[in-house]
Amino acid sequence: HDTTPSHEVPFQPTGFTVKGLDIGKNRMNWNRNGNKSGTGYTIEVKYALDGEFQVVDTVTATKYDHQKQTPGVPAWYRITPRRGKLVGDPSETVAVYN
Repeated sequence: HDTTPSHEVPFQPTGFTVKGLDIGKNRMNWNRNGNKSGTGYTIEVKYALDGEFQVVDTVTATKYDHQKQTPGVPAWYRITPRRGKLVGDPSETVAVYN
């Protein structure tokens, strides 16, 4: 854990992937891209290409399972890193349709 708070804006997550599972779960993975342990990652989703992103959860891990999703419904995800009040650039938006 980062015991000395960093005053650097966190780096954009890389290698973001989403896999839709037919059991109603979308499994996400991404790379820290050099961000320190304890960096928060806000996961957002939208269900229409021209829709608004809504927050799903904020985690410090680099994996997440979005539960209770309906198979056959497309979803667009992005991950935004945060350290304290500093917010980095969001990841690329990734679509999933299972």
